Amino acid sequence: MKARTSDRASYTDDDRTLPQVWVLQGHRTGDNLQVQALADGLGWPWASKTLEWQKRLPRWTPLYGRSAHLNHLTPKARGAFAPPWPDLVLSIGWRSVPVTRWIKSQCNARLVHLGRPRAPLAPFDLVLTTPQYRLPDSPNVVQLSGPLTAMSPDMLTASAAAWAPQLADLPGPWTAVLVGGDTPTLRFPSEAADVLAAACNRHAAQNQGALLIATSPRTPARVTEILRQSITAPSFFHVWHKDADNPYAAFLKLADQFIVTNDSISMTQEAALTGRPLHIFPLTSQDRWRDSAMRSLDGKLRRGDSAIARVYLRMIREGVLYPPKSPSDYFQALLRDGRAAMLGKPGARGQNVPVLPETEAAVQAVRALFETTHATQTGNT
Repeated sequence: MKARTSDRASYTDDDRTLPQVWVLQGHRTGDNLQVQALADGLGWPWASKTLEWQKRLPRWTPLYGRSAHLNHLTPKARGAFAPPWPDLVLSIGWRSVPVTRWIKSQCNARLVHLGRPRAPLAPFDLVLTTPQYRLPDSPNVVQLSGPLTAMSPDMLTASAAAWAPQLADLPGPWTAVLVGGDTPTLRFPSEAADVLAAACNRHAAQNQGALLIATSPRTPARVTEILRQSITAPSFFHVWHKDADNPYAAFLKLADQFIVTNDSISMTQEAALTGRPLHIFPLTSQDRWRDSAMRSLDGKLRRGDSAIARVYLRMIREGVLYPPKSPSDYFQALLRDGRAAMLGKPGARGQNVPVLPETEAAVQAVRALFETTHATQTGNT
């Protein structure tokens, strides 16, 4: 079924036999792609509702997340929230929480949130989260191994067919090198680019194959230049540009192995979901001491079954506190499960069984929510 993406979708009579979905979208492209992927995976008719803000949002988010209103939206954005009401609301990011709760107050829609709401968990029918957010176990919390991906099999196949002729002369096996860049907690200095280039040359020589290299919007120009000058192995080098076709999806389909920098969980997850050997290249941490101390304190407070741990986890569930974000938890889980290894270390063996994509796992969880509700309603009649 085609997705409905206009702000005011008009549904057919056949569509009305299926749950109607509103997808709340904000200012982050990656977040929007995740909720769209979930909506497309469900196959139910959906309408996009764009969140545009006119007021500066409060700094203390636990109080913000306890409210139910549209006060911070622009008049145009508020006008999109009107009957007919949906059966399901998909949201992501803490900014959307008062909007989702307001919609719930107008109708009986189910609320499904991706990531971490920074608010009480109880109002949501499902919270689909990942290890980096450190949310405690709860009946309505589903722990996914990583973020949802918008990469469909058809998209990968089409991209591979388009790019394969340009790669045909390269010797196999192929290793895709997916290069990121600086983040608030990681940086990509020139020295790291030198180390990565040397490691890629060694890897290609050991495997007697070629490298498929792609940079990203965050890759510093100096890093790109160092890699281009220093990588001497047979390779295809693509420099990201907003107006240029991107072979990233083709690389995901065609590569036999992957080398990925650890600045992007989404990029790493998409490589991991192929089930092929994955090597992680660590960038230089510039974590602030306060963030590091908060993660350490979080680990100590939730340890064991003490009264302190129970109170602390309850405060997180009730939205009084929210744990510090820890992207390293995602990578540690990959390494612990044998789904990846640090570049140059043994262990990146890939998986012998197909991986359940997180999008499919999320779709199953949402469908189960509606099947449970339908069964309950049927039993009460």
